[in-house]
Amino acid sequence: MKTSKTGLIRSIACGFAALFMSTSNALVFAQDTATKPDPKATTEAMPSPQELVDRCITASGGRANWEKVKSMEQKGTFSMPAMGLTGKLDVKMHTPDMALITINLPGIGEIRDGFNGSVGWAINPMTGPTLKEGDELVQARRQASFTAQMDPLASFESSKTVGKSEYAGTECWQVEATGEDGTSNLYFGVASGLLCGMSMIADTPQGKIEIVMQQSEPKKFGDLTLNSKTTISAMGNTQEIVIDSISFEPIDPAAFKLPPAIATMVKAKEAAESTKEADTSATKE
Repeated sequence: MKTSKTGLIRSIACGFAALFMSTSNALVFAQDTATKPDPKATTEAMPSPQELVDRCITASGGRANWEKVKSMEQKGTFSMPAMGLTGKLDVKMHTPDMALITINLPGIGEIRDGFNGSVGWAINPMTGPTLKEGDELVQARRQASFTAQMDPLASFESSKTVGKSEYAGTECWQVEATGEDGTSNLYFGVASGLLCGMSMIADTPQGKIEIVMQQSEPKKFGDLTLNSKTTISAMGNTQEIVIDSISFEPIDPAAFKLPPAIATMVKAKEAAESTKEADTSATKE
C-alpha cells in the first residue's frame, strides 16, 4: 500500500515529540515491550527516584562531566526503513533550554523543529510553519532542557518508584513521574544503572499519541557514554535514529534564532493577544 507524502510528513512530525530526548541519554518510550511491575518485587527495599537518577548520572559519565557541557551537536541519520527513506540528522542543544533539530530527507526536503527558550515551533515542506501550544509546548520545553539531559526527572513535578519490571528482556526499576502535561513511566536498568525505558503519551499536531522508542549501542562520546541508536514507533510507523558523532564545542546562540516565518507568526499572535486584552479592559470599563 502506498503512503502519500502528506501521511509521511505527519508520521515524521509525530516523531519530533520524542527526538530531543531520544538523541541524548538512554531513553526508551515503551509500554508494549515492558511488563507490569512484579508484585513480589514491591516487597523489596526500593531505591528512591533520586537514587536511581544518581546511578544513571554516574553510569553515563558523572555529574562533573555533565556539568562541563554547555553545548552539544549530534550528527547522524534519520530513516524510515519500511519506506526506504534515509536522510541526514543534526541536533543542536545549548544551555539552558535551546534546541534545534534538522532533518533532510531526499524527495521531501528539510524538516526543522526548535525551541528557543520560550517559543516552540516546527517547519516542514508539506504543512508549513507551526507554533507549539499547550502540552506540546510543555513537552518541547522539557525536551530542550539541558538539565533534563543529565537528570531525566528534573522537569517533572513529582516521582515515585513503583517496583521492578522487565523491558525488552532487561530487569528495570520503574519510576512513575508526573508533570503538568501528564504522567510518564521511566525504566532504569537494575544492572547498568542507565535509563533504558520510558513510556508517555505525546501531544502532537495530530493529537495525543503513544510513542514507543528503544535505544541501544552505547558509545563513548568525549567523557560521556550515550546510546547511539534509537528506534521509534508511533502510529504504526517505525523510524530509526543513528548518531555517528557528538561535538561539545561551543554553539553560537544565534543558531537558535527564530526563522522569519515563525517570528512573523509570533508577532501576529502577540498582537492578537494584545488586542484581546484591550477589548476585555474596555468592556470592563
